[in-house]
Amino acid sequence: EHFLPPGEDLVPHCPGDFLEEPPLVCGIRNSRLRELALAVHTLWPSLCRRTHPHIDPSRQSLLARRHPLVVAGGRFREGYYWDSFWIVKGLVASSMLETAKNVVRNFLDDVQLFGFVPN
Repeated sequence: EHFLPPGEDLVPHCPGDFLEEPPLVCGIRNSRLRELALAVHTLWPSLCRRTHPHIDPSRQSLLARRHPLVVAGGRFREGYYWDSFWIVKGLVASSMLETAKNVVRNFLDDVQLFGFVPN
């Protein structure tokens, strides 16, 4: 009764820089590889989250984020430092530079608050 259900501290986020067909994918000549790249690219919106606006940090272990984040997969409920390198590389390849910057901005907030980026 005193806590939100698991996963309720993050809510879906629609990234404003998501393109249906990013230039890198459109430039792939092999149709099978292009289809695969597009299938992977279309996962981004389902992996983007933001901290619930009415979250009480004293009632959970999740670090509240000032910027939207990207989770590594459907079962994950928070961003992880370890996965972020590959996530940022994928976001840049997908021309989602603002979303990639938000991942880094959250880490800079961690460094300012804790002196390091926790995993």
